[in-house]
Order: sequence, then structure tokens, then C-alpha cells
Amino acid sequence: AVAARGAIMYFGIVDMSQISPMYETSLDQFMRLFLRSMVDAERSSSVAKRVGSIIEKLTFSVFRYVNLGLYKQDKLTFVLLLLLRILLAAGHLRPQHVRLLLRGGVDLDLADCPPKPVAWLPDRVYANLLAMSQSVEFFRGILNSVVEKEPLWQRWWEENEPERGTVPDYDAKLVSDLGPFYRFLLVRLMREDRTATAAKDFVRASAVVETHGGLHPCLGPRYVSGSSDSIEQVFEAIAADIPAICLLSSGADPTAAIETHCKKVSKQSCLCISMGEGQDKIALKALSTAITNGDCVLLQNCHLDLAFMEQINEILDKVSATLQAMRPAAADDEDGDGHQHLFAVAATTGGGEAGEGSASANGGVAPAGGAGARESMLQQQAPPQQQSHNQQHLQQQQQQQQQQQQ
Repeated sequence: AVAARGAIMYFGIVDMSQISPMYETSLDQFMRLFLRSMVDAERSSSVAKRVGSIIEKLTFSVFRYVNLGLYKQDKLTFVLLLLLRILLAAGHLRPQHVRLLLRGGVDLDLADCPPKPVAWLPDRVYANLLAMSQSVEFFRGILNSVVEKEPLWQRWWEENEPERGTVPDYDAKLVSDLGPFYRFLLVRLMREDRTATAAKDFVRASAVVETHGGLHPCLGPRYVSGSSDSIEQVFEAIAADIPAICLLSSGADPTAAIETHCKKVSKQSCLCISMGEGQDKIALKALSTAITNGDCVLLQNCHLDLAFMEQINEILDKVSATLQAMRPAAADDEDGDGHQHLFAVAATTGGGEAGEGSASANGGVAPAGGAGARESMLQQQAPPQQQSHNQQHLQQQQQQQQQQQQ
């Protein structure tokens, strides 16, 4: 059951990369979360309870981690995607259910269909109802119901919140296990403008799912609570070898929150560098100092020097490989206390509004690992006897870069 949920979560993340390559997440990143969830889950002598605890911890920790890196308009899509995958794997839903949810009746030609039974029903909605009556046994007689109880259906269709209203002929039947999905499907096909609200209600009602011979945690209210992620939660999601990339909407600035956390909580110095012309040398020096002393580096306005982002990627790959060879156990340190962190801050250039992230209601924070990003940007702090070697390595790299520029 744990492995099955892990596969569902991972391939749900993979599906999100089809929306944007920025949402790509490496298998190494996912395995960190998977293994960590088994460590952090509540212990129990009961196998069933232990499995349930691991599934609950795994599902929520992966959700929170990925949610940090999503644009605001894609957050609900990710939650709904996970829920549909869970229900499909459990056998409660069939592929045709999901296909109908996504496509409705767009494949039907109304010229070849029976005439519309009621005048107030739009053609698009009528096509959706036809497709639903043909694909879902539960709604086989919905068109007859619409004709027989037309005033009730019209009143429901015109309601401000039909997802919470009484559905004619079907309301008592919607208390079944698939009731929340059927209600969501009905709203999606008849009142598309209420889809997002109905989707949230569907997620809230899906706290448990019956699978593998028992009830296991599914999603539930906290997955659509809409709460913002604090800077403390962002620091928990990253580590010395996992940087955070902040994509900011206009007016957002995470600098003060990051500096305050470094000073008061993690007891680190925060080296802030505003990128631009001639700032690459200063940034390299700051990174060298951070690796030696375990500081936090905040690179601001990274969109002004994308060439340096590629350059620093190559340099830190070599540094990380060196540190990993010296301290193989460092990769297992998830806390990162007393070790360096890297924040890269850039403005959004299109593609959506940044999600509600660490810095403010307009700031989005994405754990690195997307297209063009690296899995390991900063590794653990080097032992004292190796610090001079690390600095020499960086200095050699800097000299080579200066010669190339000349």
C-alpha cells in the first residue's frame, strides 16, 4: 500500500511537468521525501496503523513540497490530479469517468442527437448530459429526470451555489462512496463556472479511501485550506544541497523574511548579492564563504544574469561532488541546521501568477529541480582540513573564467 501510494504521488508530479517544464522534479528529490516520511510517521505496533501513518505522512509531505513550487492557478489542478489518480488506482473510478470529466460532450454532434428536451438548457450543457447518460450508469436516466422535473432542475441550474444545493432525484443517492465525485461531475458538466468550488468540496469530502483491503488516508480539507507557506516551512523543505528559487510577482520581496529567519532561527549570516553587470565575481566569493562558514546566500534579481546561473551551476556541481566524496552521510542530513542554504530570487516573466509562497501573498518559492535546474547546488559544510582545498578549487575556477573573458 505504501509503495502504491508512492507511485501515485510520483507519477502525479510527473504529470504536472506537462503543464510547465519548471514543475519537473527528479526521482532523487522524491526519494528523499519518500524515505523521510517513513522516519517521521507515527510509530505503532499495529501494522495497519503504521501503514496508514506512513501513507498520510507521505501524501501530505509530497503535496506540501511540490505545492511550494507551483503557480497559484495550478495548485488546485495538482490536488485534483492526485485525488483522481488515487481513486483510479483504488478501482473506484474508471478511465471513462475521468475522460468525461475533462472532455464532456465535445465529441457529440448535436445534429445527430435527439432534439433538446427543454429550451432553457444550453446546447453545450445538453451535449454534456447526453455524454454523461451514455457513459455513467449512475446518470443513465438524468435526461428523463430533467424533463419530468423541469422546474426543479431549472431552479437548481440557476442557483448561485448549485454544488451545495439539492439535486432533483439524485440528492439522496449522492451519499454513496462515489457521491462526492458524482456531484462534482454534475456541476462540472452543467455549471462549468462553479467547477473550482465544486472541486474543493470534492477534495474535502475525500479524507479516506478503501483500497488494499482496508481504509487508508486520502486527501481532505487541509489540502485545499489555502493557507500560505511561511518562511519557516520553506526552510524545512530545503536542505544544504537543495536550494530554493523564488519567483516573485510585482511588489513581493522575501529578503527581510529570509534575513530574519537566518538571524533568529537558524543562526546564520545571510549574504545578499544583487545580480547584474560585474556582480558575478562578488557572488562567487559569497558562495565560497558560505561553503566554508555555513552561511546563507541570497542571490537577488537572478533574471538579470542568466549566464551566471549556468556558470554557477557547473562550478557548484564540482564542489558538491567533492564534498559528497568527503562526507557520504551528508546527503542524509535533511535538517540543514548550521549548514549553508542558497536562495535564488528572480522576477516572473510570464506564465502565471506566482503562488502564495514564503515571503508574501505574492511570492512563490520553488524547490530547485525543474528544467535547467540542478539537484544539488550546495552540499554540507566541509571539515576544517578541507576548507582551504575548497577555496583553492573555487579560485582556480574563477581564474579560468577571467582568462576566458579576457
